[in-house]
Amino acid sequence: MATSPFYDNIRKGGPEGIREPMESQNSTYKTYKTVNHSYGTGHSDWVLTSNEQAGSFFDVTGTTDATGAKAIFPGADPGRSMVVFNETAQAITFLVSGQTGIAVASGKKAVLIFGATDILRVTADT
Repeated sequence: MATSPFYDNIRKGGPEGIREPMESQNSTYKTYKTVNHSYGTGHSDWVLTSNEQAGSFFDVTGTTDATGAKAIFPGADPGRSMVVFNETAQAITFLVSGQTGIAVASGKKAVLIFGATDILRVTADT
């Protein structure tokens, strides 16, 4: 039995070996990774590397209560979402370089997404 070059066929049991076509296309699989960052006792800005920016879960820690710390992404990745867990004693602002960003309160989690130029909030802090 000839098969179409555009399909991978799954052969089912039985005397005729019934075939069920399944489209074969290139697929992109996202890998999900956790990025951890500690502000320690300071509050300086964290400029993410391109490897860190590829994360999907950001866990930030630290004991300082100073305000104004930022997590700065070098560029936007429109449509990509991330979960943020702020375990510091201060609000942390997640932003794309040169933009205003979104502050996640101390001890809170939030789902954020990249817009065309900056980071946007999907959920309230919980």
